[in-house]
Amino acid sequence: MIISEKIFYLLDQKGITQKDFAVQTGISQSTISDWKRKKTNPSADKILKICEILHVTPYELLSERDEAIINNIDHLVALNDEEAVVLEGFRNLEKRKKERFLGYLAALQSEDNGGCSIMETNAPTGRPFWLGDTEREIFSKINWIDYGYFYDLDHKWYYIIPGPFRIKLPLELVKNNLDKAGYEFEYRRKLEDELLKYILDEYRCTYSDFNEFIKKEGYDLEKVFKEIQCDGKLSMYELFSKYHKIFAYFDDWVFIKSDDVYKDITEILVKKKGDAHLETCTW
Repeated sequence: MIISEKIFYLLDQKGITQKDFAVQTGISQSTISDWKRKKTNPSADKILKICEILHVTPYELLSERDEAIINNIDHLVALNDEEAVVLEGFRNLEKRKKERFLGYLAALQSEDNGGCSIMETNAPTGRPFWLGDTEREIFSKINWIDYGYFYDLDHKWYYIIPGPFRIKLPLELVKNNLDKAGYEFEYRRKLEDELLKYILDEYRCTYSDFNEFIKKEGYDLEKVFKEIQCDGKLSMYELFSKYHKIFAYFDDWVFIKSDDVYKDITEILVKKKGDAHLETCTW
């Protein structure tokens, strides 16, 4: 299913009318009707609000795997009274309390994680974390976050930006590029812009297989650049939504390298999707 088909599937399963959905999301009914009639998808800036109303994660809505949505519905239908109370209570918590709740849950499940305590000396924020054997395994345990920290086999801390691509970069690089208010989000947008420019320009010119793929699909790069811009910068979610085949060409992890003083990016590493994901520490 495409994204809009998943939305209509969820609306039907949850008993939400298109009129109510339009009011709650602020999206016009005519636009929503166009999704069904023209088989188009919502714009990237609406995804988070749509997920909030439908009670799904961006991963579940944007994933190529339809079962992510179907399993979500099956799970909700199968809730008993106690589970329903817990789920409703969780949804009504503010973000920080949700993080604490998930930490308590991790502690209760610690026997399934080798008996490890949720608090360890290598947790940079003093908050709960998850141990695992692979990047994908660890990330699958960390939900509802704007970012994550990874302590890798090279004994260094990395900052993980979730999204269509999992972008991994040195934590010190982020720290040294915070804005005056101490936030990293403007730097993240700049990084996202640089990554997409690299993929569509330098990577394409360097790797003939990708260049041939672009030609075979008939993509007009000037048009691509124009259509995935958002507020003057290239948008990952716009690429994912409008040119999903380009995204699907690559492994879903990206590795960013920096100089020795963690101030500037020296290399962007992306990989063509293979049969199995190779850990980024081996790239």
